[in-house]
Amino acid sequence: MIELKIEDINLSGTIPRELADLIDLEELKLERGSMSGTIPSSIGQLSNLREIDLDYQNLVGSLPDELFGLTKLTSIDLNDNALTGTLPGVIGNLVNLVFLQLNHNKFHGPIPNTTGNLEELETFLLNDNEFTGTIPQGVCDNFANRLFNLWADCAGNNPEIKNCTCCTFCFPYQP
Repeated sequence: MIELKIEDINLSGTIPRELADLIDLEELKLERGSMSGTIPSSIGQLSNLREIDLDYQNLVGSLPDELFGLTKLTSIDLNDNALTGTLPGVIGNLVNLVFLQLNHNKFHGPIPNTTGNLEELETFLLNDNEFTGTIPQGVCDNFANRLFNLWADCAGNNPEIKNCTCCTFCFPYQP
């Protein structure tokens, strides 16, 4: 099996660890359902995975370190969950990433400088989280390359993201 797409059917339960048995899987799309729990670390065994889309679920916890070893990934879509934790510096290893959507979660902390390594990135959506600090200059430099959508919480009286000179849309921070 190369693609697993289950969308809009209100699928519930947790993401089964047995998905790791689908070693040829390139696309995992479990969208708009009622799945809960964490993203299992066994996801890291899907070495051929190019796209992961787990948006509009009820997922919690931090991103498993194993996710950042999947260097063939071109798309990560995890918006509208309750994911927490920081974005680790090893995200810069995902150099083939074109689409990264993390908005509407509970991530926090600074955006790692290594995100500037993501030179293929076209869409980077960070808004409605608790990220702090600044957008790394390397990310802004990528506007000369490919990046054309960068959303962050960089507006309002007390923005969490300060001085975003390259954001295409600034949302007001709402704790």
